[in-house]
Amino acid sequence: MSGEGIFPPIIDVAALRKAKDWSTYDLARYLGCNQSTAWRMENGGNISGPVLELLQKLREEVELDELKARHAAAKAARVSA
Repeated sequence: MSGEGIFPPIIDVAALRKAKDWSTYDLARYLGCNQSTAWRMENGGNISGPVLELLQKLREEVELDELKARHAAAKAARVSA
């Protein structure tokens, strides 16, 4: 284990997909699974192994994108003030 404790981190798969403006098909392609598997993961299905690692990477990417957007908005607000 990589320091995650007994339970894996909770990942809101649907929120990640929507943040990337992806369809379920796009998410399935990213994860290397079929659409029905991606749908099940969005709706509480089991997530483990390499798919969990990919979702954790995706979550980090989405969080970084959100941080960059907030930084850009704050910079724009300072410039226009």
